[in-house]
Amino acid sequence: MTTGAIPLLHEDGQSLDWPSARYTVKVIVTDRSAEVESVLEGAPQLETLIAAGHLQWAVELRCPKTLYSSVTYSDSAICKIQWSPDQVDGDVYILPGLISTGPFSLSGEGLSQVWKEQPVDVPIGSWLVRGDVRSVNSLAASLLKFYPDVSLETGEMRVVRDTGGGDLHFNVYVAAEMLETCLRERNVQVAALIAAFAQFPQIDKQDAEGADDGASPQYPRMQRIFDRLRELEIPTWLDDGDEFDPARAATAMERFDSQIVADEDDD
Repeated sequence: MTTGAIPLLHEDGQSLDWPSARYTVKVIVTDRSAEVESVLEGAPQLETLIAAGHLQWAVELRCPKTLYSSVTYSDSAICKIQWSPDQVDGDVYILPGLISTGPFSLSGEGLSQVWKEQPVDVPIGSWLVRGDVRSVNSLAASLLKFYPDVSLETGEMRVVRDTGGGDLHFNVYVAAEMLETCLRERNVQVAALIAAFAQFPQIDKQDAEGADDGASPQYPRMQRIFDRLRELEIPTWLDDGDEFDPARAATAMERFDSQIVADEDDD
């Protein structure tokens, strides 16, 4: 058997190793948890290896700031993961796919001609299918950073654009005694998010030069917001006319917490 390189199927569809296979992923993120659903098509050999127990669905969780890393395994294509606040801080990412549970021999069935000559030796812990890297942070958590400002009165807020570090985010300044509340209360974060969205039309035109549909490639977060609004068929700040509504756009992506209070006269 050969040793060294191992054929890998990528979610981005650019894999040359498995020409007929396709791998897609759906991720639903909630508070400190995520459900990852994988769909594998056109790869019968991989399906056989999964059924035989040679491959298992897995999701890797990474937090660069704390250097935390873990892998959660699942016997089904739906994998649920959880993390605690003491394990992560800042950006958190997940990477789904299929990983080998033990060494085995991989034949050339379904592979490109490069792998046809002889079987491939696959060691334990090898990724054969790999999804794209995804951030599990909410939009508010990734786009907003809160800071105290002694010049502000209680209840006041100001939101300032910041492109330091090569991506777009907004510094939200509040009175010092409000800082803990802002970090905890979702509705305060959504209010700040609306203020941030309101600044999108003001971003310099030079930032958007050369980008598809006018969204700036310099700012990945802004591009993701733009793409998501298009998916939701909600007017963006780059559409013609005055249809862009910062409140509508922001709350379509990060909704206010709401509680329905019964009328006091109701039984």
